[in-house]
Amino acid sequence: MLEQEAFVLGYQAYIWGYPYVKTLLLKNEATHPQSRNYAPVNAFRYYDELAKPGFHDFTPTVEALMNVGWMDLSQGPIVLDVPKVADRYWSVVASDAGGAGTGVTSTVNLTAVNDAPALNANGSSPTFTEDGSAVTLFGSANAIPQETGQTLTGLTLTVTNVSDTTERLGVDGAAEYIAKHHLTGWYWRVVQEGSASPDDALELHTRYPDSYSLLEAMTLWAEHRPDLGRLGKLAQSKGIATHWQGKILQRLDYLSK
Repeated sequence: MLEQEAFVLGYQAYIWGYPYVKTLLLKNEATHPQSRNYAPVNAFRYYDELAKPGFHDFTPTVEALMNVGWMDLSQGPIVLDVPKVADRYWSVVASDAGGAGTGVTSTVNLTAVNDAPALNANGSSPTFTEDGSAVTLFGSANAIPQETGQTLTGLTLTVTNVSDTTERLGVDGAAEYIAKHHLTGWYWRVVQEGSASPDDALELHTRYPDSYSLLEAMTLWAEHRPDLGRLGKLAQSKGIATHWQGKILQRLDYLSK
């Protein structure tokens, strides 16, 4: 036999025999009691998390949980009973030592369950100074809907360990958006220390006579040439924040010239 012919035959034998040897190694490792993925013959090893980088047991799928078992058919066939799965995709694949196998796949139409949007943000570690300049808590923040036709209507951000009521939390562009769309119910003035929890009821106890609603005030402020009398009345509204009163009076003085 020529050397080249012997090389080709040896190469082909290696390719033909490798799957059987590799399968035997995987089987011996998986069914060994000290294996980290141990399950005896004719039993399944249940993986309770998705495959991660470094997974080397076999070629994994990264989008589904897996159950793997080694069946001994030397004494006859084994009946595999798969319970009914009504709301998930699943597949069963049976392979021999050579890797050949027949797959049985069931695809189920899923009904959307209003998955929450995904919020991505790069957090920073700022140093706070009492009554100092503003600092950035998050950068490159974005919210991504997970369902077709899903619309974001609100975002709740909880801040803890605030020792007084003079701190402010702002989001770039939020004030401009609120003013442009005349949104109401976003502004509150703390006049007495207390606490509020989700789903607490808010009740209007008192409203000053002839006072502006928030929508009326924002509509007046957005006008190019507002009525000076109404603008002056807004500046003198009871309960208006001092810095807003100053801005209104400054504008009133400018328009009066």
